This record gives sequence, C-alpha cells and structure tokens, in this order.
Amino acid sequence: MRLAREVTPGERITVDAAERLQIVVGDAGSFAYELNERPGRPLGAAGRVARATILPSTIPQFQTP
Repeated sequence: MRLAREVTPGERITVDAAERLQIVVGDAGSFAYELNERPGRPLGAAGRVARATILPSTIPQFQTP
C-alpha cells in the first residue's frame, strides 16, 4: 500500500506496514508518531525536512526507550 498525502495538524492516521515504512516529514519537530503502540523518537529538528525508512529489524531504533 502506498499513502502519499499531506496530513493536517492534529490529524491522526494509522498505517499497517509489514515490510517497510518510508516517511517524509516537512517539519520534523512537529511530527509525532507511534510504532507498535510505543512513542517514536524525534526524526529531526523543528522546521527541517526528515526522511526515514523503518524496517522490522530497525523498529527499536525509532522507538523511545
């Protein structure tokens, strides 16, 4: 499945990804996410574009401890 769209402030979306999740964020400082019901680590600083590719084996690197 491919989802490519702008998400409005405060909007929540749920995505099921079994193999790979690619994220591109226009303002990394204002982006919040969860992976498997655990908060995700910040992807970058406020006002910065961030890109991340999350694989099943790298999920722990993106989750907060």
